[in-house]
Amino acid sequence: MFRPRRARWFTLLCGNAELLAVLHVLAGTRGVETVARGKAQWQDRAGVEHSLAEFAKLRARFGPYWPAPRAGRPPRDARPLALARTALAALQAWATAAGDVIEELVRLEHAAGREALQLEWLSTLAASHLDPTLAPIRAPGIATHLFVVPIGAPVEPVPGTLLERLHGSTRDFLVTVGAERALGEYTERIEQAHGRAFNPAVTTEDVTDPLAVQAERLRIATEAVEVLRSDVDRISESRDLAHHLGTLEWLTWAWIAGRGQPGSHDFAWVGGWIERSTAREIDQRLHAQGVHALVAFPDPPPGVEAPVVLDNPPWVRPFEGMTRLFGLPGPDEADPSPLLGIVVPLLFGYMFGDVGQGLLIAMLGLALRGRFPAAALAVPCGLSAALFGVLFGSVFGLEGLMPALWVHPIEAPQAVLLPPLLAGAVLLLTGIGLGALEAYWRGSLRAWWFEQGGLLCGYLIVLGLFVPPLAWLPALGLAWWFGMRMQAAWRKRDLPGLLGALFEWLEQSVRLLVNTLSFARVGAFALAHAGLSLATVQLAATVPWRPGEIAIIVLGNLIVLGLEGLIVSIQTTRLMLFEFFLRFLRGEGRAMRPLALPKFG
Repeated sequence: MFRPRRARWFTLLCGNAELLAVLHVLAGTRGVETVARGKAQWQDRAGVEHSLAEFAKLRARFGPYWPAPRAGRPPRDARPLALARTALAALQAWATAAGDVIEELVRLEHAAGREALQLEWLSTLAASHLDPTLAPIRAPGIATHLFVVPIGAPVEPVPGTLLERLHGSTRDFLVTVGAERALGEYTERIEQAHGRAFNPAVTTEDVTDPLAVQAERLRIATEAVEVLRSDVDRISESRDLAHHLGTLEWLTWAWIAGRGQPGSHDFAWVGGWIERSTAREIDQRLHAQGVHALVAFPDPPPGVEAPVVLDNPPWVRPFEGMTRLFGLPGPDEADPSPLLGIVVPLLFGYMFGDVGQGLLIAMLGLALRGRFPAAALAVPCGLSAALFGVLFGSVFGLEGLMPALWVHPIEAPQAVLLPPLLAGAVLLLTGIGLGALEAYWRGSLRAWWFEQGGLLCGYLIVLGLFVPPLAWLPALGLAWWFGMRMQAAWRKRDLPGLLGALFEWLEQSVRLLVNTLSFARVGAFALAHAGLSLATVQLAATVPWRPGEIAIIVLGNLIVLGLEGLIVSIQTTRLMLFEFFLRFLRGEGRAMRPLALPKFG
């Protein structure tokens, strides 16, 4: 569980006609990564490529006017070329029938866009301080110009001109006044800001109520667009375009997924990496789909890096995301996720000890974990907070509703600060121990002791000062480590190297002690949480009106849940990443890139 494992290399041989079905089965497992090893040899490969290329051209031209592809996939024994040609012929017939309508639709959409821009301009001008007529300045060589740019796009004024920016609802309008010769420089600056010149088709000088006139023009243009869109949809539905698009999209996916899988005219070969749990499913899935294939698990080819798979029980998997923040562990690195499944809830719960607030956090995590997988972390953290709330005797910040099974934090701050320090020391020792375990896996335990043994023994000596009868054992270990370094320096005649190692040992020891003291913040945040809850209760007690008192308590708890919850989550993550993970984790593993099913089928 603590050691990640390499994915397993597999090879699969199937008939060329069944390659599509095989790829669909492999993608459905969500645990297979295919590796390109050659050139695909589908039957009628050139014809399939040509059909998909024609499909890509039609998509570039008509794609915005297509319906969504219908979910599903072609039959298992269907020939790719026949499927591609049938669907492409239907698509081309649709393009012939709908081409003129779409051409007119494109023209009307552009016209409706111009009318919408015109209406926005008139609305913006009416709300501004400018002259509604926007009358140009009558002077030789002087002109007024209007530009439209994205909202907030930076445009510097040209020297010797005036620039006025009007903010519309979806874009900005720039009114410039200046010499005609400045127009070219303005045009260049506007183009750099992804804008363009704009000439209003209707001005306030033309009609009495220009906004009403323009709104009517926009309504007419929009209705014309909707009529043509309905015509296109009717043509698409009558020709079952969604079905043919689904076939072509699925063939495109299968063509890309099967690229680089070599074979002959009759057979196809698929190779790659597979999770061990998925390996047991492949034969069953292939048999259920009626696909005949031979699957083998040989040694991987040389020079191919195996992805890493974390093998954890379901209750640990939500904490893998925190491990991945630092980097995926390599095959010779320890996966700290199982420890995080215990340590993180304990740290969070200790800092956020309250029964009511903890249960709310847990319920919120249960409600959101389906939509946001990371929300699953809130469930054990919230339950832990509720447990510590029982120990602290706190329910929604109220300490009189139930007795404290341990202490009230405000009444015994020393008792609250000490346990996190001891827990931090144990956690750091665990991190050092995991580093030793990794060295054992790599066969370099002696080298690890040569580098890190002094740090471990020195730390144990400091901790043993609290238990003097146990301090002599790490002292012997430190003496042994120092003797090893002395012997190595004497053998190599490297006294500067010995002094460097001693100073490095001293620096790392001080850093380790500072890391230990960092866990005091866990107790400090527990006190801060209790203090903030107490302040909320005392503030509510000053209100003589009972509903007002309840409102203050509810509002205070909401503030605590939002503010303290964020701060405690950040501090817990920081302690794991910068105090614990740095002791052993390097994050050199490669994540698996599973073959994914197309979104439409």
